[in-house]
Amino acid sequence: MRRSFLLAVTLLTATLLPAADQNQLDASETLFTVMAAINAVGYDTGLATSPHLRQQVRDEIAAKHPAVLPELREAYAAATERHSSTAILTQFLSLGLSLKSAPDFDWRVRQVEVPPDALALDRFRQLLPRFYTEAGIADLWKRSQPAIEVQLVRYQEQVVRAVTEVNGYLRNPGFGYLGRHFQVYFDLMTPPNVVQTRSYGDDYFVVVSPSAELRVQDIRHAYIYFLMDPLGTKYGMELQQKSSLADFAAAAPALDESFKNDFVLLSVASLVKAIESRMMKNPALVDQA
Repeated sequence: MRRSFLLAVTLLTATLLPAADQNQLDASETLFTVMAAINAVGYDTGLATSPHLRQQVRDEIAAKHPAVLPELREAYAAATERHSSTAILTQFLSLGLSLKSAPDFDWRVRQVEVPPDALALDRFRQLLPRFYTEAGIADLWKRSQPAIEVQLVRYQEQVVRAVTEVNGYLRNPGFGYLGRHFQVYFDLMTPPNVVQTRSYGDDYFVVVSPSAELRVQDIRHAYIYFLMDPLGTKYGMELQQKSSLADFAAAAPALDESFKNDFVLLSVASLVKAIESRMMKNPALVDQA
């Protein structure tokens, strides 16, 4: 295991490229708009324990009586019928991360490249420009900045430290890898205690919502995945030659079926776990990974 781990890290550090990206920890007006929209049409999950800003935005939108709300509510209901609250959140976060900025909210990529769960919300997306204008989102977004900044400041130092530690351990000179981009968005309109990740093309997103305990470890985990994931693609054929090792995982009852059926996916996940364990100086977990 030690030899395999060192080989993987060597392969990684041999291909890392420097990056000069800014604002890796930020908030997104587009994501804010999408989440404000579903809040306006009935998405209440976690509302009672959310920061006051979420209820304040909901109240101000309701007071404006946007004319688009009936159509928006109909599109929301049609898209979320029989969906759990978790599935609804996951789908609309995908939408928010797949759009360009206001006021048009066009797709960021060609329609054939849009993630399927986001594309299924195209009717909802088409109503967002009207909602943005009629609900006065630009003003709400501007007035939300102090509350957002408070949360970003809470995270800034610890996230920078966590990412710097990973970069130092893996000899990575910056946030970028092979031209890819790592972005953390903090969103106050999302229910508390949420951390979700998306990998779309060259962009890797992490969405974080308010929580009593900072979710820095989750962000670090996502960042290591961001760095390791391309190895699965680049060295997939070499990894498949070792696929017989998957037999050891087949009998693991707690292991998700996706890992049992995809040895490359399992290999990347194991490498991420090994890196985290070594950074925590826990040899037992390294061997387990």
